[in-house]
Amino acid sequence: MANDRLKVFTKGFLKENPTFVLLLGMCPTLATTTSAINGLSMGLATLFVLMLSNVVISAIAPLVPDKVHIPVYIVVIATFVTILQFVMQAFTPEMYKTLGLFIPLIVVNCIVLGRAEAFASKNGILDSLLDGLGIGLGFTASLTVIGIVREILGSGSIFGWKFLSGDGMLIFVMAPGAFLALGFLMVLFTKIAKKNYVMEFFLIIISAIFVNNIMLSQFLGTCPFLGVSGKISTATGMAGAVCFVITLATLVTYLINKYLLVAFSLEFLQTIAFILVIAALVQMVEIVLKKISPSLYQALGIFLPLITTNCAVLGVALNVCTKEFTFGSAAAHALNLGESMVYALATAIGYGMALILFAGLREHLELNSVPKAFKGVPIALVTCGILAMAFMGFSGMV
Repeated sequence: MANDRLKVFTKGFLKENPTFVLLLGMCPTLATTTSAINGLSMGLATLFVLMLSNVVISAIAPLVPDKVHIPVYIVVIATFVTILQFVMQAFTPEMYKTLGLFIPLIVVNCIVLGRAEAFASKNGILDSLLDGLGIGLGFTASLTVIGIVREILGSGSIFGWKFLSGDGMLIFVMAPGAFLALGFLMVLFTKIAKKNYVMEFFLIIISAIFVNNIMLSQFLGTCPFLGVSGKISTATGMAGAVCFVITLATLVTYLINKYLLVAFSLEFLQTIAFILVIAALVQMVEIVLKKISPSLYQALGIFLPLITTNCAVLGVALNVCTKEFTFGSAAAHALNLGESMVYALATAIGYGMALILFAGLREHLELNSVPKAFKGVPIALVTCGILAMAFMGFSGMV
């Protein structure tokens, strides 16, 4: 059941991507993607209507006579579009003016009615919610990517941040550029889809963050996990530092291992080489943090330099060079560079998420009456066990 629902959620990203595969919603896709923020905003607006319409239509579908179901569905969609208009006019009036006609035109966006007719009217509320969320996120991602490409090429900026001098190739922010960007991106998407990278990456992310959380299921990085989790502020700082070190260390050690150690049969130096890279990165983090945030540097104390000996950092670096993964494909395979970076980043996010959640729970425990024998570390360990059990609930997803 969990795998079936995962497929319902993820199909909108790749297999049934509304923009690059189904070719639905082409009007707003071409018209509103002159910039990344416009594409993102249009996608999120459509996501809002699509998700809520799916839920309501799924709930009322058994009660609606077949002869009038299309008008009823349109009324539901139009209601949520009207709500969206009021919300945008109140909170984002400039974006509402920018997107203009295409906000009310969500009513006739074929993606919304198409999902209502093809899926929501025939499935349960939860599945319909996941379908709307997945298709909506796929549409949002597509519009955002098109907007990014057009904005970079057309004006030398991204999300409004100008990083190139001059105006760029203005044709890309004009009508012809919409067709050109969509056409070339569709070629790229087709090549990516054949290799199913999106599903591979998604499964790696879900597994690394939730199913095989490096702290809660593999017990790596336990010392700083317990040592700096007394406050959310210090836990957040440590999470950011560990995330940076794990991700960058994995990139550098992967390249060193593949193009130096393996190429010259020096694999026996792997541990020494990896720990030197990690130590250098930790030193860099210390220098930067001491300069830009002395208070956080002091709060982290000894645990900051001890990132060098954090089992999670070296463990991930060694893992990507040796571990084989079976989820997402029929045959097990070792991680390539792209998969390694996704795995490292997701693992770091999973560690940081667990650390911050744990810190929040410990802060709340300080306000509660705890038996004297359990105060301090004992109740923290019990809480950690409960948190680990909560993460075990994700084990059926991959």
